[in-house]
Amino acid sequence: MTDYGAERGKGPRRRKWKTIIAIAAFVVITLSAVAITNLISKHNIIAASTASVQADKVVGLPCRPGTPQGELGRDDAWMMFQFNDAQYGRRIGHVDCAISADKASQSGFKGVCQFSSPAEIKVVPKNGPPVYFETGLGVAATTIVSDAGVTCMMAGSFQ
Repeated sequence: MTDYGAERGKGPRRRKWKTIIAIAAFVVITLSAVAITNLISKHNIIAASTASVQADKVVGLPCRPGTPQGELGRDDAWMMFQFNDAQYGRRIGHVDCAISADKASQSGFKGVCQFSSPAEIKVVPKNGPPVYFETGLGVAATTIVSDAGVTCMMAGSFQ
């Protein structure tokens, strides 16, 4: 039976769909705002870190290639830590790491670590074999890990 006097589209089913659409719109707008905020924050962090590190101004001789045992003859004496999906090790000294903008990288940045006097350095990139360097005692060194690989220079402005 049809009720010809009733108004169409104003029943409880109509209100239910309006509520669902309003909630979905709210969720989409909120998620979009969070994503945009995160992108802006990431951009600001990379810019600030790049300004403080100044990786392009670090110039020095390349570090000598090393071995897992190094001068100590032991592979177990590494002080290991992780930064930006890479593992780093040093025999002694202090280290300070930051990120620097890298337009050639898929991630948009590269990892830069400055060592005070490491003697030897071990870097294990996310997708690659361990790389070893020897710097000698009392020599500052800087490593840069990017999509292009791992580099090490016997120079740095460790603070």
